[in-house]
Amino acid sequence: MVLVNAPNEELPDFNYVFNPVAIFDGLDALLGYFGPTRQVTVVRFADVISLKVLPINSEYLHRYTYPIKHFVFNEIVGSDETKEWEDVNARLWAIPFNDVTVEVMFMGPVTLDGVEAANQTLASMLRR
Repeated sequence: MVLVNAPNEELPDFNYVFNPVAIFDGLDALLGYFGPTRQVTVVRFADVISLKVLPINSEYLHRYTYPIKHFVFNEIVGSDETKEWEDVNARLWAIPFNDVTVEVMFMGPVTLDGVEAANQTLASMLRR
């Protein structure tokens, strides 16, 4: 049985009008977005298995594979996608913005980066 819940991690809300920036280097992924007051937030996903930016906007969210909620972080527990990764406790999240839905499957922790740390991470990702 598949469950869709809010993740245990507390993450800042996002401004659904603006689309995110998603970067994946084969190891970690960064998801950057504006908060409600236009502050920049960068969420780092460690040990990422896959990162997808899907062309599913808020009007067509019902077409997504699972019944996720608009404009919040959704953790999908018991999905077909994570079954083959059960031994490493893979997690699947879907984050629907106004024009796209970001889907990330990962094994590591989720942390927040400040803008300076995110810039340093981006620079090191590009050098690899």
